[in-house]
Amino acid sequence: MRKMYPNAVGSTLAASFAVGDTISLSFADAVPAYAYGFDQLAVVGFVQDDATKEVKQTALSEPLVLPNYAVLKNCNPPAIPPLTCSSTVNGITVEIPNKGANTLTTCDINYSVDGGAVSTYNWTGSLAPGATTTATLSAVSISGNGSHSMNINAANANGAVNPQCADTRTNLSFVANITGTVPPVTELFSAVTFPPAGWGRYDASADNTGWTRSTAGSGGNNGSAKMDYYSSAAGNIDELYLPSIDLTGVNAASLTFKICKAPYSGYTDNLKVNVSTDCGATWNTLWNKSDPALSTVAALGTAFTPGGASTWRLETVDLVSLLGQVNSNIVFKATSGYGNNGYLDEINVTITTGVGENQLEEQISLFPTPSTGTVFLNLSAIKDNTVRISISDVTGKVVDTYTAAKSNQHELKMEKFQNGTYTINIDADGQRITKKVVLNK
Repeated sequence: MRKMYPNAVGSTLAASFAVGDTISLSFADAVPAYAYGFDQLAVVGFVQDDATKEVKQTALSEPLVLPNYAVLKNCNPPAIPPLTCSSTVNGITVEIPNKGANTLTTCDINYSVDGGAVSTYNWTGSLAPGATTTATLSAVSISGNGSHSMNINAANANGAVNPQCADTRTNLSFVANITGTVPPVTELFSAVTFPPAGWGRYDASADNTGWTRSTAGSGGNNGSAKMDYYSSAAGNIDELYLPSIDLTGVNAASLTFKICKAPYSGYTDNLKVNVSTDCGATWNTLWNKSDPALSTVAALGTAFTPGGASTWRLETVDLVSLLGQVNSNIVFKATSGYGNNGYLDEINVTITTGVGENQLEEQISLFPTPSTGTVFLNLSAIKDNTVRISISDVTGKVVDTYTAAKSNQHELKMEKFQNGTYTINIDADGQRITKKVVLNK
């Protein structure tokens, strides 16, 4: 039961009725959005004694059978694969079941991409009640990398108004990586929009509990990508796609990211980094962890939100298998075990380009070392206007990150850190330059 008419109190009847008396009550309302199909709608009426709550009479209506009623279903496998690398998608197919009482001879299939212009496919044929056929729509054009959606609905069954319910429309979601991006690629999830520009997410189970943005970031960062394992049913798969990467003319490349996750006792979540060089026809797994190895904190029985910087762990994935490829795809594939939430932040794809990288490294100087707290970087050889700098301790843990303006001499304040050896990573000009400094206050 979803709704009471006219309200939860019902309609008051007369105090007494003579044998054979009747009463008629009429109600009208729009079909609610949660109604899946008209063949599932029915009405229960009952007469109740308010004093004793005793039900005196009751009756159930038969589900409504409409004369002309065409619905839509997604084909299995889906008409559009999760990932496409073309600006044009062909062969989109949907199923048309006839749930009306009459033979279906005509039906309009309306469809649009990302809420744009609507196209119409005019289906004709002879489809008996209860039978199903398929329709292949015309090619659709896609603009830009990232997440896209296609809305499709059935209308004008046999030229009549086709009543709209959830089963007369469908939605296909997919990710497009049409052009490769030359690294570096850096994402801190600071913007409210999710997924970020050029990124994509795919909810294979269509339960809307997969990847979302969280305001809980690593360290001082104010954003991260959250995987809601806590609410997602076991076995559900959700994917977060990076922009496609162009690694032509590159000697080395790596993916780094920070992860923060709690396990839930008795349940095992999984996260993989998969890569493809043939637009998702085949995938290779480069990184694969499940609870408890996946998690960074102790088990919790409530939904997990990151704490301080100590709850995050840095991970590195070598991308040597993608070198030379003009359009490589990288995806974080989460398989839920109905455990606890996981978060990703500071995702970086960095490259080195051989001689040029070596020349740049020689021109970037860091002094003094050892240092008592203040270190100076000479960044005059860098072409980029901004430079991303991160500082890691001997365990590989990133203790500070920020973006600096290009300058002849940049000052690093390290007095707040304990004595020891630190790695200074400078990301600029599509390269990562690494320097060492010994802090001895």
